[in-house]
Amino acid sequence: MQSLGLELPTFSEIKAAQRAERRAIANARLQEFQLRRFDAAVNNRITNDWVAPATSINTELRQGLRMMRARAREMAHNDPYMKKFLSMMRSNVVGPRGIRLQVRATQGDELDSVLNSQIETAFKRWANKEYCTASQKFTWHDAQNLAVTQLFRDGECLIRKVSAPNPFGFALKFIDVAFLDETYSTELPDGNRVIMSVEVDQDEKITAFYLTTPYYADGVIYPKGSRLLRRTRVPASEMIYIPFWLDDECATRSAPAAHAAMRNLRELGGYIEGKVIAARVEACQMGFLIPPDTDEVSPLDGPPAGPGKIEAAPGQFKELPPGWDLKMFGPHNPNGQEGEFLKAMLKGVAVGFDVDYPTFASDLREVNFSSIRAGIQEAREVYKFWQSYFIAHLHREVYLAWLRSALLTGAIEGMLARDFERVQDPKWLPRGWGYVNPLQDVQADAARVVNSFTTRTAVAADEGEDFEEILQTLEAETKLAEKYGVKLVSTEKPTTGSVPAGQDTSGTPATDATGTE
Repeated sequence: MQSLGLELPTFSEIKAAQRAERRAIANARLQEFQLRRFDAAVNNRITNDWVAPATSINTELRQGLRMMRARAREMAHNDPYMKKFLSMMRSNVVGPRGIRLQVRATQGDELDSVLNSQIETAFKRWANKEYCTASQKFTWHDAQNLAVTQLFRDGECLIRKVSAPNPFGFALKFIDVAFLDETYSTELPDGNRVIMSVEVDQDEKITAFYLTTPYYADGVIYPKGSRLLRRTRVPASEMIYIPFWLDDECATRSAPAAHAAMRNLRELGGYIEGKVIAARVEACQMGFLIPPDTDEVSPLDGPPAGPGKIEAAPGQFKELPPGWDLKMFGPHNPNGQEGEFLKAMLKGVAVGFDVDYPTFASDLREVNFSSIRAGIQEAREVYKFWQSYFIAHLHREVYLAWLRSALLTGAIEGMLARDFERVQDPKWLPRGWGYVNPLQDVQADAARVVNSFTTRTAVAADEGEDFEEILQTLEAETKLAEKYGVKLVSTEKPTTGSVPAGQDTSGTPATDATGTE
């Protein structure tokens, strides 16, 4: 066959060209894929310092929980903003009267007022400090505040339900979560697992707690192998465990509530300390005495005679010896942006704590009525969430355990075993808040009630009041006034937006407190 003068590629060259073509296609697809990736997942020179190891939540808690809890407790002792945060949670979640019990058992279609009153009276009696806790240190109101403090400081609250020598046979005992050793994890023969001293089954249900006395308990350092350090298994049915769980159901333990803001708050404290020290140094006006420059004095003879120090007094000036000079030392700290920097940092900390900045920082300089109203309403929604959280995890657990024990001991007069089902699901009345703009808010509530958009019970509950108690108080006031022969004159009825001012909802002229039109 005669050649045409063309050089045909060899087999190996054809294969190499095909591989290069496939590689080019793969690189093009890879570049297209990288362009469509999440920015938060890109690794480049800008994000190389963004370390995010792929670990489980329990692994991260086991490594850092003890240190985070210790630091949170230190800040609760020494940092004023951490103390303010805990105080805000106590005052807004628990409030001045606590979350109160409301038993609403029914008999037919009506409330069983007698039984409800008996249970509420008995619970109120148990709420005194001689019955509520085993140590007899805390009332039920105090116990609620302590639970809130421990949850938002440590991230966990651990309470044991114990038998007590009181008429109800029941009391609470707060246990430091440090008794749950974070280093103790194992697999049990029955298939359950112990993760950081918490035993869980195959469904992640908590079945028991292992309590280990910390080596530093009570200020005493116990030696290794001491019998005081032995672990004690306590069934979950005897414990009330309140975790700060919001993100992961598989988390066995929980981090402090302030974990996202603790570092910024610590750095802010160091910044403030540095500024205070700089201000103190700036306030110190000092000077240096410079001896005369003369060649007549040999270095071996020492410095020339002169004043070693000058004592200053108001209105007096000292005269220096001939040849001596005075050089003043006045350090300055001219940075005038401390206030704005402090404000920006505290805003970030307030976001991490999930509280409103003006109240947290006590800074109302740039707040107007509209902005503070919007901020307060948003903050109150957060507090309402935590009120519901504590009702479900603390109050309901305490009430049911107390009710069973009180029923067995006969502490509730007139209650029978068959009544248990009717009273096991009570209502709880958390604290409410006053109106931001009382006149307009009251008128708005009245209009909503008149138009059946809400009820008087709901309006009273928003204020932290019980509508039935209001009616009982009004009845008592009426009887008391009749006893003394005093006629109570009702105030003007609330009007809606469609009723002209000066008239009630019936269209008749309204009367004032004196009874005149």
